Amino acid sequence: MSSPAIEPETRPMLPQAAHLGLVKLWVSDLQRQVRFYTQVIGLSVISQDGSQASLGAGQRELLRLSVKPRSRAYHDRAGLYHFCLLIPGRRDFALLLRRLARAEAPLQGLVDHRMAEAIYLADPEGNGIELNWDKPRA
Repeated sequence: MSSPAIEPETRPMLPQAAHLGLVKLWVSDLQRQVRFYTQVIGLSVISQDGSQASLGAGQRELLRLSVKPRSRAYHDRAGLYHFCLLIPGRRDFALLLRRLARAEAPLQGLVDHRMAEAIYLADPEGNGIELNWDKPRA
């Protein structure tokens, strides 16, 4: 049994300004993770102490890493699949892909979703990352 098609005019849509907030991750090796997110992904350190680091673009905090000793990925349980960082433009997206290639980051996938293009990879502790560029809404 199939559901009836929803006409485009009545299809619910998120406002263009909608976005997710801050992503918080537990990590076991804060320094290694900070190096990865700054040197490979290109985020900047906003603040950092011995147990936590706030990373972002400019002064906008996007990612907070907090130390949890002996934290590890649980691949046999439900949990974080990946988080997404929105890249503002296609040129920025291309430059980021070049940056990842130069860093020899192990990519898990490159996908054209028709409405967006995405790069998938994992950080050193196995947290999934999607780097996404949205195509124009038109």
